[in-house]
Amino acid sequence: MISANNYRIVYVAVSSIDSATHLAKIIVSEHLAAKCNIIPNTISISSWADTIVERHESLLIIKSSAELIDRLINRISEILSEEFPEIISVKFEEASSSYLARLDVVLDTDNDNAN
Repeated sequence: MISANNYRIVYVAVSSIDSATHLAKIIVSEHLAAKCNIIPNTISISSWADTIVERHESLLIIKSSAELIDRLINRISEILSEEFPEIISVKFEEASSSYLARLDVVLDTDNDNAN
């Protein structure tokens, strides 16, 4: 049985829908992610240098594996032009066995296409 703990959900905030789409296509084509969902037009409110900053962003929700997470984070950092890329990874707690099996096939880390 495939363990849900072997997989990760990665959240990445980017500046635009175009950046989100570009990033998603690259990491899926490189087999670093099985799937990316893009939530456009989010609003981010944060504190920076004692100032409240409001930004319009897009949020990627990326499904990947624990085995690929370091390579995924490094690749995202290479692609994004942000000084502090917002990349947050959390473990799957539970998931359907059929979905985990699908992730296992798509994220085949023995695949020669995986970078």
